[in-house]
Amino acid sequence: MIKIFPLLISILLLTSTLNYAQPVHSDKGAAVVSNKNAIYLELLGNGFLYSINYERSFFKNSSLRLGAAYGPGIGRRNTFVDRHITLPILINYHLKLSRKAFLEAGLGTTLVLLGEDSNIYYTSSIGLKSLNPNTGHFIKFSLTPYSKNKELHLNLRVGYGISFGKEF
Repeated sequence: MIKIFPLLISILLLTSTLNYAQPVHSDKGAAVVSNKNAIYLELLGNGFLYSINYERSFFKNSSLRLGAAYGPGIGRRNTFVDRHITLPILINYHLKLSRKAFLEAGLGTTLVLLGEDSNIYYTSSIGLKSLNPNTGHFIKFSLTPYSKNKELHLNLRVGYGISFGKEF
């Protein structure tokens, strides 16, 4: 846990210095609010079983994603562990395909804490998001390739995920 503390402090400092959402004025003078925040539930995906995620846009097409999950898991030698924490952290790039559709690609890590065991997974995400621009609700389907900390050599595994959430 002590090794994770500097990483968490760095993330806290990074996210606290990000710009807050400001209204953008269109040519007609009406304010158009840009959705810079999202919160969502992801089933399977980068949190493995599930995760609750917060995403913050910090440039026009990119965002920082922080997630967390708690529950049962499988530990060393396939033994059942009743306390299991996953923390997915990714930087995402968003490509607008239409008013309602976005292609997303991200890179990051997922920290997995299993009782006395802990692992770091290198992870990524490639997905398609469908957004309702009137309400901010969205659904996202993703492929989530990942590799364990010491398995960076062609031992890539591919997962998938589905997310439900809201931009605000």
